[in-house]
Amino acid sequence: MRAGRWFLFTAIPVQVRIGRVCLVRFAAHYKAIAFDRPGHGLSQRPKHGDATVEVQARLLHDALKQLHVERPIVVGHSWGGRWRLSAINYPKEVAGVVLEAPAVYESQDGVSFLTSLPAVPITGDAAISMLTPLFGASVVRSELKKAFSPDPVPKKYLRSVLPEWTSQKKVKWYSVDDALLNDCLRKFSPRYSEISVPVSILAGDSDLIVSEKENAERLHQALPKSHLIVLPKTGHQVPFTRSQAVVDEIERVQRLSRVRT
Repeated sequence: MRAGRWFLFTAIPVQVRIGRVCLVRFAAHYKAIAFDRPGHGLSQRPKHGDATVEVQARLLHDALKQLHVERPIVVGHSWGGRWRLSAINYPKEVAGVVLEAPAVYESQDGVSFLTSLPAVPITGDAAISMLTPLFGASVVRSELKKAFSPDPVPKKYLRSVLPEWTSQKKVKWYSVDDALLNDCLRKFSPRYSEISVPVSILAGDSDLIVSEKENAERLHQALPKSHLIVLPKTGHQVPFTRSQAVVDEIERVQRLSRVRT
């Protein structure tokens, strides 16, 4: 398969559902694959060792080899954007990268005792068992309101994701991933300048989850040849609320990847 003919969407299960908006647009012309992160959706967590960002990038790389996918364009939203490490560790095997509201630099935003507690061995499992049935749904509603703001949360979307985001096992893996995150980003952020493939970055100017200035703009400065689009009156859920902008950038990166081959 020619470089850039594959589009790879990486995210947690909620974003994979969002990604289908873009996937449908490409179904007639390209091959697209959506991956849940390890331990989320229907995917399994690695049995040995921590599922760090680097480990997840390796798992993604190995999966693509088994599927005989050559040089895809990697599309990642939020946490899924961190899988762009494939372009660092496997530079010859990625044709381009499109990042949507990426969280790519270490931060303490959203980190608290309650959000980190589920990652604590034994104690965390007990806390999840007691607290998730009581507060899980209200926490998810509150976080989604922030994620979609200034747009409203679609009612059908909320109903479809509540069972996933209030699953006790998934709550644990969300917390564990966040606990591992900053160390991984501290290690790899100095290497962002090594990315040589075409990169497009989309971010909302009203994102309440991930700071556009501290992430998208900062990454753009580290990658001077990247293309940055700051979307007005847009929050964190860029692929859902501004899907056409995402599609346009995927097509742009696809054209650039053809020129490079």
